[in-house]
Amino acid sequence: MKIPHTANKMKKRGDFNVDHYKTWYKNPKDYAKKAKLMRQHFKKVIECDAILMLNYEKNGAKGYIGGNGLMEMALAFHLRKPIYILNPVFDNSSLYEEIMGMGPIFLNGDLKKI
Repeated sequence: MKIPHTANKMKKRGDFNVDHYKTWYKNPKDYAKKAKLMRQHFKKVIECDAILMLNYEKNGAKGYIGGNGLMEMALAFHLRKPIYILNPVFDNSSLYEEIMGMGPIFLNGDLKKI
């Protein structure tokens, strides 16, 4: 199992507020750090047999999947790897069409279905 670097850091610190890690908001030079993190995530997608998208509620949006998640899913799709999504995605998501087009496997909150 491969877990994104920032997720491991969050777990270690017990701080799961993603805004505390997005230093590029305050310092645009840190976008290089953002690029490095994205490349690390892509490498992990390439190395794995499948991906699991943990799409919890965010800012009132149930089943949220953002831009980074969609990019990782697209890479897995291109590489013909299974894409598991923990929770349902709703048709009011601006990314709904792209997500559904990748043919993900919805677990409906049950990790035992993997």
